[in-house]
Amino acid sequence: MKVLIAGDSLGLPRPYRIGAYSPPEQELALYYSETYPVLVEERLRAEGAVEVIQVINKCVRAQTIKGVYVESYDWLYYHQPDVFVLQVGIVDLWFRSELGGGQKVPLPEYKSVLLKLIKERLVHRPNCILLLCAVAGVSAVVEERFPGLAAQVAAYNHVLESAATGTNVLFLNFGCNKSRDWGERLFLPDGYHLNKEGSKMLADSIVNAIEPVLRTGYIREAGSGALHG
Repeated sequence: MKVLIAGDSLGLPRPYRIGAYSPPEQELALYYSETYPVLVEERLRAEGAVEVIQVINKCVRAQTIKGVYVESYDWLYYHQPDVFVLQVGIVDLWFRSELGGGQKVPLPEYKSVLLKLIKERLVHRPNCILLLCAVAGVSAVVEERFPGLAAQVAAYNHVLESAATGTNVLFLNFGCNKSRDWGERLFLPDGYHLNKEGSKMLADSIVNAIEPVLRTGYIREAGSGALHG
């Protein structure tokens, strides 16, 4: 059983000072062993959801829905995953000074590419489960620096949830979107990358969503594709 995770830097190790990182530094803010793809594999193996499990980490820094779409053909063809976890959005929606305050992938384009990915994925891997992870959001401190960012997160998550038909396409709204205390608890000091606790929360939410399907092969009926981790 193969689980392929297509995400951004939330699924990668993280230094404390990404802009001034020096390779000889010994301490990381988040180690590879603490990233959510590793934790997903460890928990699935420990709980014996299936006899053989492999998690393929295809997370890339600054990844967008467009980048996932471009790579998806090769990933689906060569790796042949049973579960495809999509975790992108914060890079797409972020306000960027180099774009005059614009976004890398504005909402209409994000929705268009997402729907193309779903349609073309179903053609090549009709029995593959697609799990759409909600954008994790940002801390209150980041929202103060970039007013309106939280509203964008909600809008992009609405697109993701609306795309979840329940027929092999599921939406996961995991814990850090549920309460206002997650800013201090689940994020690194930058306010949008997950710390150890946040990474574990996302991993647990993913496992809780896909484990019943891995065990039974049961897929929810159309229209009930929203899950809450």
